[in-house]
Amino acid sequence: MDSLSEGDTKDMLVNPFYAIVLAEHLFEPHKPDMAQEDWVQQNDELMEKLGEKEWLERLLRLLSPKSSDDIHDKLINPYQAVLFSDRLLGDHPPLVTPELWVQANTKMIAELGYSEWLWRLLKVLETGGV
Repeated sequence: MDSLSEGDTKDMLVNPFYAIVLAEHLFEPHKPDMAQEDWVQQNDELMEKLGEKEWLERLLRLLSPKSSDDIHDKLINPYQAVLFSDRLLGDHPPLVTPELWVQANTKMIAELGYSEWLWRLLKVLETGGV
């Protein structure tokens, strides 16, 4: 078995698939409404305003089958900027709790910074991650 690189490990930690089942509507074919650069910039600012923990909790709620009408959640939604990989589609037992995922990613955001973490998230959602 090949060993994972540091980047692969970070991609696994960033991937919300390991903490929740992603909502099926996220995988519908669509044309993203905004450029990835704009999404990253807006969410960099929003994460600073809300705090990492609150932003991450909202992201998980938004990506799960539960819906939300909060205006911030509309800004957080990465569906606006990427096409989700079908590799992330389907029911599965999560490997970690949402709380542990939030905790691990709060630490990673402190290490990487908002923008780098957000870019990594978009990449994982597009490619399906590791």
